[in-house]
Amino acid sequence: MIDLLRNKRYAWIPAGMMGALFLVFGAWVVPGWVERLDVTVYDQALRTSDPSPVQDIVVISVDAESTERLGAWPWPRSLHSRLLEHLHDSGASLVAFTMPLNQNQPRNGLEQLRAAIDLLKSDSSVSSEQSEQLKLLLDQSVHNLDEDSGLASAIAKHGNVLLPIEARLNALPSGAHSELRRPAEQLSSRARGAGHVAFLADRDGITRADLAGLPDGSQVVPSLALAIAARMRGVEAVSILFDSSNSVAVGEQKFATAESDDRRWRWYSNFYPTEGPRAITQYSYWQVLSGAIGADKLNGKTVLIGIVDPSLQQAIRTPIDAAMPVVMAVANVASSYSADGGYRHPAWAQIFEWLFALAMLGLAAWLLPNLSLIVASAATILLMSALLLLEAGLLNATGLWLQLALSALVVAGAWLGKCSVIMYKRSRAPRTQTNDPIASLRMLGLTFQGQGQLDLALETFRRCPNDTQTLDLLYGLGQDYERRRQFSKATEVYTQISASDATYKDVAQRRERTKRAEIALASPPPKPTPRQLTPAPPPRAAVEDFEPVVRKAVPKQTLGRYEIERELGKGAMGVVYLGRDPNINRVVAIKAIALAEEFAEEDLADARARFFREAEMAGRLNHPGIVTVYDVGEDRGLAFIAMEFLRGEHLSHYAEPVRLLPVARVFGLAARVADALDYAHRQNVVHRDIKPANIMFNADTDELKLTDFGIARLTDTSRTKTGIVLGTPSFMSPEQLEGRPLDGRSDLFALGVALYQLLTGQLPFRAESMTRLMHKIAMEAHVPLRSLRPELPELAEQIMSQTLAKHAVDRFQTGAEMATALRSCIRLVTRKEAIAR
Repeated sequence: MIDLLRNKRYAWIPAGMMGALFLVFGAWVVPGWVERLDVTVYDQALRTSDPSPVQDIVVISVDAESTERLGAWPWPRSLHSRLLEHLHDSGASLVAFTMPLNQNQPRNGLEQLRAAIDLLKSDSSVSSEQSEQLKLLLDQSVHNLDEDSGLASAIAKHGNVLLPIEARLNALPSGAHSELRRPAEQLSSRARGAGHVAFLADRDGITRADLAGLPDGSQVVPSLALAIAARMRGVEAVSILFDSSNSVAVGEQKFATAESDDRRWRWYSNFYPTEGPRAITQYSYWQVLSGAIGADKLNGKTVLIGIVDPSLQQAIRTPIDAAMPVVMAVANVASSYSADGGYRHPAWAQIFEWLFALAMLGLAAWLLPNLSLIVASAATILLMSALLLLEAGLLNATGLWLQLALSALVVAGAWLGKCSVIMYKRSRAPRTQTNDPIASLRMLGLTFQGQGQLDLALETFRRCPNDTQTLDLLYGLGQDYERRRQFSKATEVYTQISASDATYKDVAQRRERTKRAEIALASPPPKPTPRQLTPAPPPRAAVEDFEPVVRKAVPKQTLGRYEIERELGKGAMGVVYLGRDPNINRVVAIKAIALAEEFAEEDLADARARFFREAEMAGRLNHPGIVTVYDVGEDRGLAFIAMEFLRGEHLSHYAEPVRLLPVARVFGLAARVADALDYAHRQNVVHRDIKPANIMFNADTDELKLTDFGIARLTDTSRTKTGIVLGTPSFMSPEQLEGRPLDGRSDLFALGVALYQLLTGQLPFRAESMTRLMHKIAMEAHVPLRSLRPELPELAEQIMSQTLAKHAVDRFQTGAEMATALRSCIRLVTRKEAIAR
């Protein structure tokens, strides 16, 4: 599984699968979450928009002041008759009531009075002057008590009055009409039209849309706001057309409504503040009735009459106001209809939203896995913000509501998919770092000790307090010095232990023994016996051509069948000699290690097996950029590997500031090393000690070879165990310093350090102590490359930043990727140099 996730070709799969899972959940399992995000964007867009209502609409409000002056609600309809007559005289063009007028006023003996009048008129014997006065008084009483007739007369006199229809939506099935309560017949027959005043809130309790039409059997009842807008355009309310394609026609004007299964024609309206310069004008009922409001303020206006006192009628929640009176909501919607200021969510928008979500799924699955976690997180936030801003921008600019929250949710899911991969990889390689600085020092010292760098281990242990745990570590270090026959160092360690605890184990006896061994070692060594060194036959002519100073008469030391010429150097696990194979006259480099001296007796068998496994591993690598291994064997306690002898210099020779190679050549050499590492990593071999000193380069022949795979280990075999590894601290990756399992990306980190040194002449991480160096490598950023070499292209800085990333998942995943990037940088450098010439 981890290999599949590491393969860049399949890196999109986790992000794509998680994004698809979020798409399914958001669309069908928890659609309310997506809807909540969409309506939040919608509400915010309404709050930030700045449209103004039409100036022809005013509201006459039944407020607390009016009820205080005119009496408790409900009022007699004679007051409404007086108000209508006043509005008619003031020139109001359209009047609409928003409070219910669906019941006849109580008769209060009216029928009895009418019966008495009829009786007087039918009795011809009663014809006195008193009887005529009695008839007039009774007629006046009937007129005063019949308020419905008075209001109906006022409605007819004005000629352009709309009445409300009360609807109960919670119990309203599709096509039912029993819950529609119309105005009294005496009033509605004189009115110009009617419309319902019902508002249906969304799941969160906020009303965002007007129910433009409600089914009533075979007919559709328009909303009062739509009827008002129609009359303002000169269209009768009964002439409003509702069709099955989710649109409403008012004359030549069409309003696109949202798709709905309940045939309620939802139209998303604009809402305006109830206070401030953008609010619809309000006048108190009492002030208008008393004449305090001049006729000029009512002339030609569309007047809505309704309750604003919250104690008399429940308000509704809108995106603008948490408690908007019904009359103000009707006025807002009517103004929005008149100005065509609503918002559209047509049926085709849903198809586009799905296509957009699928496109975002593909984009996020392709893009995010190729970015580091920080960059991917930033890209996710930017992409989600851009989607939501696009949704709000389209609302404000065009009135089109594309609901893109599902697309944003898909991007978030893809990001979580990337995070899950990172968490999985890190769970497979748990950190062993601790927050205890003393424990970190001890761990670092053990790392150096396991690497064979005993002096660094001693320096590190000396920084720890001399408690029992530290003394145990020093005691083991002293034994390692003894095994390496470094008796002076062993004496130094045992002396330090004795200074803290003179009775510690057998440290006193060991110190005396190492002192005597140190004195004995200083004496002249005995001459080698024939048993130790075997004379070799005289070299052949071909060998004389290679090494003309060799004389035929001088016997040679041998190791196996190989003649030893001289020592070339010492490595972490042994000594390297120049030798030749007398059978085929081939010059070789021989790496030898005295296993008995390097390892304790109980570890000797395991060390010998490990040595030969390393030789087997190195021998199967066949690449022009990797040194060739010819043979492996053991002779007189010395295990050895015979390998290709290379001419030239280590690249460390060119890491000095005065001997830096040209930039293009450095990038070319690094690309070739990356190719060699890519080959080795595909063979499941990790070098573990990449540095300039392990890269041979012959400037005359342009030959480059990667050397010293002697400390590598196979990563695909159960025979190798996870443990402390070898390497050079300045070139170690954070995971190598912490003793975690490694893969090829650790080698690429070390190659990045080497590249930095070859370009600048200094290391990217430098410190006064090993502890500080370890902290810098694991936690701190390197000095920017272009701050030291500003002439380098920006791509070089990007390559370095990616190569030296703290987490392996953020680096180049293969040597081939790094080589491709380096060669792109070569082209930029070459082009820049050509232009400069």
